[in-house]
Amino acid sequence: MKVSNTEINRIFIFEFISGGGFNHVDIPISLFAEGFGMLRVIIEDFKNLGFQIKTLIDCRIQHMIRYLKMDYSKEINQNMDIFLEVKNAVKDCKYVFIIAPEFSGILYNLTKIMKDQNKIILSMNLEAIRLGSSKFETYKYFKAQEVSTPLTYHLPSHLLHKDHVMKIILNFKLPVIIKPEDGVGAESIFYFDDKSQISSFFTSNRSH
Repeated sequence: MKVSNTEINRIFIFEFISGGGFNHVDIPISLFAEGFGMLRVIIEDFKNLGFQIKTLIDCRIQHMIRYLKMDYSKEINQNMDIFLEVKNAVKDCKYVFIIAPEFSGILYNLTKIMKDQNKIILSMNLEAIRLGSSKFETYKYFKAQEVSTPLTYHLPSHLLHKDHVMKIILNFKLPVIIKPEDGVGAESIFYFDDKSQISSFFTSNRSH
């Protein structure tokens, strides 16, 4: 079957937050602002390269579509299955570019959908996502490549108690940053420049 030039140059650019990924709940404002900004810039870049742009947009922010230089779009409402809509939207596109926060495997699963449909992925590949989604795996990779990186320790959830944490902290120079292994948007990140702060933090949060 002969493929037209239009099909060859069509790219599906999908940003999870503004594209309906939170269609069943309130849109997280901080992640939306970051994601929509990236979507707008990336769409403009590919448009300047001569691509036809296809995307999805959450119906609650449909009024913002005027800021996107795309050719085709579909509104996503609360009754739709976003992963099914993504599968359908990409069928007539040769290229894809996925923008999504990597928590709960969202970016990995979306990218795998594209790979399974034999699309040319211009965003991160599965191996890069697997590595980058884990802060500790990224640390180990940097160490193996002899890249200077701060000392990092993975603290399992069953060992999140003060006595164990304080023993680990003895190996660290201050300041110390504690953050979730699976998380985005600078959420739940804590900075300590005194060991007594760490002790107080885990004492006050021992029930959480």
